[in-house]
Amino acid sequence: MDEIQKAKRDSILYTIGFCIGLATLLIDVIPVIAVGAIIFCPYYAIKGLRKYKKLKKLQLVGSRPLGSTSPQEYFHL
Repeated sequence: MDEIQKAKRDSILYTIGFCIGLATLLIDVIPVIAVGAIIFCPYYAIKGLRKYKKLKKLQLVGSRPLGSTSPQEYFHL
C-alpha cells in the first residue's frame, strides 16, 4: 500500500473513531473513552487529511513533464 492510500485510510479511520466516541458519549456508556476519542480523533483525522493532500499534490507535481513547474511550487509544499 503506497503512502497516499495509507494516509487516506488513516484519516477515514480516525473520523470513524470520532463518530463512535461521540455516539458513546451521548449514550453515556463509557464516557472516559468517548472523551478521549472526541479529543484525539479529530486531531489525527485532520493531520491525516493534510498528509493525504500533500502527498497527492506531490504526486501531481511529480507526474508533470520536467521543467513545467516553477521552483515556487515546490516551496509551497
